[in-house]
Amino acid sequence: MKVYPKVFSNPEMAGISAPVYFLFGEKEVCYNPRAAAERVRRVMPHASVKIVPHAGHLLVMECPESVNPSIAAFLRSP
Repeated sequence: MKVYPKVFSNPEMAGISAPVYFLFGEKEVCYNPRAAAERVRRVMPHASVKIVPHAGHLLVMECPESVNPSIAAFLRSP
């Protein structure tokens, strides 16, 4: 069985009201991380967005020293 990732439309993304934290690896090769971050900022101005330097698609494994504290801080925020 093949499963393809779903790309949310802008209206679908804008309809998410829960706190959301988008992390993009600076060296991502599957898509343009800067364009993706800009889309999120435009469509979901309430979302938190960060581009992680020196990281690619597996940013949690590639840069845990910066990614993990960043995620923990987001989860602790009100």
